[in-house]
Amino acid sequence: MSTQEYGFRMVEGVDLTFKNNTTTPLTSADKGKPVKVIVKDTAEIELCANGDTIDGIVTGVDEMGVTVRVAGVAEANPLAADGIISTTTSCYVLAGTGGTVKTNGTAANGWRCLAYNAAKNKVYICR
Repeated sequence: MSTQEYGFRMVEGVDLTFKNNTTTPLTSADKGKPVKVIVKDTAEIELCANGDTIDGIVTGVDEMGVTVRVAGVAEANPLAADGIISTTTSCYVLAGTGGTVKTNGTAANGWRCLAYNAAKNKVYICR
């Protein structure tokens, strides 16, 4: 993937606010990390574990809950040891370790990697 700067202006995403996890609450340090819904009837979420399918990317945490990008373009942290950085084509992603995202081979799961920004060490994913 190219290391040029990318701009995704005019791309509107869908952000939803979810109930913060009562057992292990998310904090502002979790911005940009992948999450999954763990209790659907109360919309409670938690950080994804390695290999989890991603429901969204944290865009904010405050007293109202956790804001999550569930559709559109999101900025995420790539797993350094994964091929997501060096691949030259768009690929599907899963949660990696430590709040990162990694390639998911050819399996379609909703989120795709569009671009890698080497200067920021960020990947741009979309759904």
